[in-house]
Amino acid sequence: MYHDICVNCFRYLGFRSCAEVDAITMREYDWLMEARQLSIVDEDFRDHRQAFINFQVQATDRKGKPVYKRFNKFYDYDNELAKTQDKKPQSDRFAALKRHIREGEHNG
Repeated sequence: MYHDICVNCFRYLGFRSCAEVDAITMREYDWLMEARQLSIVDEDFRDHRQAFINFQVQATDRKGKPVYKRFNKFYDYDNELAKTQDKKPQSDRFAALKRHIREGEHNG
């Protein structure tokens, strides 16, 4: 089992020495391997999305003319950038707890 852990750490996690392997716990190893597996799925998703985009950008209308004559018709960078900058802050998942604490301070 130790052999497999070492090989996985060197192969998938970028470890360079046995000392690095020895320094992590089994729990940390499990988390690192799970994270690596998820990152592989993410990479696979990006590859498939890119393949789809490559196909999509070559789309033609019924007359055989390109649907996208300019890149910004296919992807409006400025619009996408503006959308991310206009995002409202995400709700605070601890807002109710903070409110409860504040009310307790005022009542107590």
